[in-house]
Amino acid sequence: MYSIGLGYGFAGKHNLEKAYYILAAAEEVPAAYLALGNIYRESDMDQAIAWYVRFANTKSEGYGYGAYMLSGIYQKLEQPEKASYWLSVCIESSMGADCVK
Repeated sequence: MYSIGLGYGFAGKHNLEKAYYILAAAEEVPAAYLALGNIYRESDMDQAIAWYVRFANTKSEGYGYGAYMLSGIYQKLEQPEKASYWLSVCIESSMGADCVK
């Protein structure tokens, strides 16, 4: 389902892309959580946060990027404690020092 969503995204069919990511997320595909966070980032901050948190909490490959995105969101929302927490999660991930560049 996730790969199908990617294909629709590349084809510019974003409603189908999102629908297939939702199906993949229901099957607990971590990459789908990240993709949904990215989709919602501009239109629905609460949904973006929920999906990024879900991705970061998987501790799957690349989870630090989800934490990095959360840190940035919370900085924009002027919530420094949450921004700092997610930045620390990012730093603890394989991204390490890349989180503070």
